[in-house]
Amino acid sequence: FEYVELNAASLAKNATPDAATLKKMTDAEVARLKAAEKREVRHILMAITPQVDAKLAKAKIDSLKVQLDAGADFAAVAAQYSEDEGSKAEGGALGVIEKGSGLFSAAFEKTAFALSAGQVSAHVQDEQGWHLVKVDAVEAVTVPPAAELAAKATQMFREQEGAKLLKSKIAELKDLTAFEDDLSSAASKLGLSIQQGGVLTSKG
Repeated sequence: FEYVELNAASLAKNATPDAATLKKMTDAEVARLKAAEKREVRHILMAITPQVDAKLAKAKIDSLKVQLDAGADFAAVAAQYSEDEGSKAEGGALGVIEKGSGLFSAAFEKTAFALSAGQVSAHVQDEQGWHLVKVDAVEAVTVPPAAELAAKATQMFREQEGAKLLKSKIAELKDLTAFEDDLSSAASKLGLSIQQGGVLTSKG
């Protein structure tokens, strides 16, 4: 019997993204990798409460920033003054945080991921109050060389194109064979090769 073999990989084996598409794909991969970067963070919180408004809490956090700028130890200041009871005893340590975890406010996360190891932020406000943030360490992500990124992007492009071509070829072949009994003719029109199989029996 005759049949046509359609394979996504073979259909798109020579597909190559243009320069703009390749750059877009490699840039997206770099952004994805960098988004996985982690930070080991600690903080000091001056909470906004019914008794302490935002203005007073800000004044308190700014006074602590003065101490830090003068050389005071962040962990010691956090242990003495921070109003986050969950981290105060650990010198404000929050452990390792990931971007997009949802555990921290957008303002807090943005600040933490803008800092380098050892840096202390300016005051930053969220719904809890005013924070000072320090990054103890950065768990950086290694970005592969440009050639490796390009090869991965090209392979991904071929897989995507192969899936599209496979779907298209199947649809075209169905349309052609619906009106033609000759599979060879339909395959020829689509640039496909006819394969020869063995004789089918009731036993397979």
